[in-house]
Amino acid sequence: MVRRIIKIIIYFITGLLTLLFLFILLTASGILNSFIVRTISHKASGSINGELHIGSLTGNVFSKFSLNDIELSGDSGKIFTCNRITVEYSIGRLIHRELAVNLIEIDKPVFRIEQSVDSTWNLMRVIKPAGEENDTMAQKSSWKVKINDLVIRNLNADISPLQKGSVPSHVEANTGIKAYLSGDTISLALDSLRLVTTDPAVEIENLSGLFKKAGSVIHWNNVELRLPGSNGKTEGSYDPGNNSQASVNLRFSPLSIEDLRGFLKNVGVYGSPYISLSVDGNMNRYNINLDLTEKDQ
Repeated sequence: MVRRIIKIIIYFITGLLTLLFLFILLTASGILNSFIVRTISHKASGSINGELHIGSLTGNVFSKFSLNDIELSGDSGKIFTCNRITVEYSIGRLIHRELAVNLIEIDKPVFRIEQSVDSTWNLMRVIKPAGEENDTMAQKSSWKVKINDLVIRNLNADISPLQKGSVPSHVEANTGIKAYLSGDTISLALDSLRLVTTDPAVEIENLSGLFKKAGSVIHWNNVELRLPGSNGKTEGSYDPGNNSQASVNLRFSPLSIEDLRGFLKNVGVYGSPYISLSVDGNMNRYNINLDLTEKDQ
């Protein structure tokens, strides 16, 4: 009797392991990709005020895969489309409660953002508000997330606000980012950001720097901004949870007013001054030092 029970247990475990092996094999080979895509689309659509459609999934979901032909729709119609999102990660780090992502590449994302007469934006209406329980769980999570390379190629956004000129009507951007998340700490290394906007017209040739949020404190270091006629650098910290304690240093050498002309169309200001600004203190008292020097002097 005992031997029969042991044999049944062995058969059960063997069968279970065989099914698990077959599932992994089928998933890794891509045979179940269509099923995975349908499941992701269904689950995601149930957690938002809209509908997510994914055309196909290619590659190996245990190492490197791509989601293709992605569309997000809301109550105003199509909001977001993307040719392809490619993800490459190390599955072995999951046992250490760490999501180690080697690459996230987002190719040709397109946004169509509209503001309704009640001042709400169609993109924000798609997002369901997070409950307090979810916020608490996120804060207490022991998982770590490391993204070695987040690349966004050829982003385009058409924006239709109620008040024309309050925000750009069109945005084009390319960027590369590294990120690390652990508990209430978020670290970002912005390798590069190139951005061009229309109405108002602004061109950022490159923006780079290090950013960190630990608790309520925000730090930034080695932040460099390059515009067609301007070069800026800044570092500092800001803590809104500590009486708005701030320490900021900002330098432009120079700052071309023409780079800001899109925001200053009716203002008769010209030149390319060198600017040095430092701010230190809190809401009780801020010490501000400002030095302005004309470029030709």
